[in-house]
Amino acid sequence: MCKHKLLAQNHSGYILFCNGCHRYQLAFGTSLVTLEPKEYESFCKHVAGLTQNITYTGFEKEKQVCINVFSANTMMVLNYKELQRLNILLDEAEFTRQIEFLLKESHIKQTEN
Repeated sequence: MCKHKLLAQNHSGYILFCNGCHRYQLAFGTSLVTLEPKEYESFCKHVAGLTQNITYTGFEKEKQVCINVFSANTMMVLNYKELQRLNILLDEAEFTRQIEFLLKESHIKQTEN
């Protein structure tokens, strides 16, 4: 049974983690994907790498960034500004995830089932 926890949310989307099935759900723009933990980790690393290595071409609305969402028939295609917003959302989710971990490890917060 799914028990979603909101990790991050902004006007572009949200990231949830399910304490039941241990999957991540990412909604961004018009895309909604569910990722296994290893897929989510790879997705985050890929987005962070793209954010650091892609250069702004002056065409902010041109959909030129393709991101693998671990489906044989699906890709997420973003423009430069969307990529930046997605990276911020992922960073916020990672921050929340790390804080939750520290609180549980310090016995300040109980582990959720």
